[in-house]
Amino acid sequence: MYTQARLVSVDRPGFGKSNLGRPERSLQRQAASIAPVLQNNNAAKRAILVGHSLGGPLIVRLAIDYPELVGGLILVAPSVDPALEPKEWYRKVGNFALVRPLLPVEIDVSNQEICL
Repeated sequence: MYTQARLVSVDRPGFGKSNLGRPERSLQRQAASIAPVLQNNNAAKRAILVGHSLGGPLIVRLAIDYPELVGGLILVAPSVDPALEPKEWYRKVGNFALVRPLLPVEIDVSNQEICL
């Protein structure tokens, strides 16, 4: 039985304080940017990763590329593949040069990831 857990939350590139506003579309590059966090983990056991939305395929990519660092995955309402995400009409509007500066940065980054 465990009495402690160490929780670490990371910003995906383009969100929060991680290159805010500059999306990284490659899941492989995103996984590579997170791997050092897991490599610096001092725990005796491999990490259990939780991914929501696009974080789902990201942690799957991380587990594929760095299986020695990952002990398990918890997928919470994951996206299956960014390329399969619905392309709602408003995403095209959000890509117009005059509209993008009006959007909150996180919404703009998310839109840029989905609208390849």
